[in-house]
Formats: sequence, structure tokens, C-alpha cells
Amino acid sequence: MVNFSAFAQSSPLESQQIANAAGSNYTPNDNVMRTFDNRVKDVLGSPYLLGDWQPGTVISVNGSIFRDLMLRYDLVEDKILMAKNEGGEVSLPRNEIAEFSIIDDQTSYRFLAIQDPNEEEESLVFCQVLEEGNMQLMIQRRKYYVPGSGMVAFGNMERPEYKFYPDRYFIRKSSTGETLKTRRTNGKVYEFMAPYSAEVKEVSKANGWFVTDPASLLKMVKLYNRLAG
Repeated sequence: MVNFSAFAQSSPLESQQIANAAGSNYTPNDNVMRTFDNRVKDVLGSPYLLGDWQPGTVISVNGSIFRDLMLRYDLVEDKILMAKNEGGEVSLPRNEIAEFSIIDDQTSYRFLAIQDPNEEEESLVFCQVLEEGNMQLMIQRRKYYVPGSGMVAFGNMERPEYKFYPDRYFIRKSSTGETLKTRRTNGKVYEFMAPYSAEVKEVSKANGWFVTDPASLLKMVKLYNRLAG
């Protein structure tokens, strides 16, 4: 079993996996009732990707797989939380996680921990995989907190709330992990898509695809993957 060095004893993932295997009486709603986040009191929205705890899987950097966990992804602090069997929650160390998945109403959200290519120092961020293949399209979703003014407008007090930052998109070569953050022009994306740069550029120009448009970017990635076989 993997040893998560950020914890003094056995990792919470290992402990929870053992509890699940033992068939303990684990009810996610009990964990939610015993877990309180002061940030969401009297605030519009929440800091999380999904409001409730959802079943999920975590894969460690050593390749160990931990299934049947209850997870919640904090978009403000970019961290993954796990509900503990005995109640409460624990934040899982980002540098020990290779990827995690959360399932909501049959929809699976897969996230990879990647190195932010724009940071000189090592800086891992969680990004959701939107398109699989030789070339992956990934999105980083983030939220921030906006304090309420306390003033009354049209009979309603302006309350604090959580809002989304503009989405950040990355393309990543799955075989090497090399990653590019897309910007305002197509040039760097074409270069990154070698050896199919010319083909992607030709089709993109013919169809008016621009990297600033997520739908166009997805089409570029899909084209690359078709060319790459």
C-alpha cells in the first residue's frame, strides 16, 4: 500500500479503504451532517465543484487505486476533500495524487494533477480532462469569494457569493505529459501539435477555428487525435 508522507501514520485513504472493505456502516449523509464549512454560511453558491459529497476514486502517484470514496472538490483552494467514515473530512495532499474521479448522476469527472507550465517553480494544479487521446484537452475551473457589501439594493441585501474565474484551457500530450496553456492566438497550439501542425493549421483556417473558442479548440484536439490514429 502507498504511504502518503504528509500524514504521520497510515494515510486517510488507506484507513477509509480498510473501513470500506470491512463493510462498516458508512452513510455519506452522516458525514455531511457532521462536516460544517463556515465559508458557505449565508453565502450564495459554494466553493465546491458539486455541492454534495459524491462517490469517487483516487489514484496515487505510486499507482495505488483507492475506490468507493466520498469526495468533494474545493475550487477556491484547489484541493480534494474526502469524507471520513467516523465523520468529518480530510484534505488529501495534492503532491501525492496523480488523478481522481468524481461521479455525479452517471457523469464522471476525471481530474489530473499537472504542472502549471506558466509557473517557474513546481506548481501542481488539478485539471479536468475534457477529451482523451494522444492529445488531451483539459480545463482548470476556479472560484473566488466576493464579500457582500451589506447594502440593500431593490429591497434585497447584497450577500457574499462564490463566483467562477474565467476558465483556463490546457492541451497535453498523454505520452510525455508535456503541457501547453492555450492563449489568444493559434500559433503556439499549431507548433505544439507537431508532427500534424500543418494539417491542423490548414483545417483550422478553412473552418475559422480559434483557440479562444472552446468548441474550436476541442475540434483541433479531435483532429489531431484522428491524424495520430
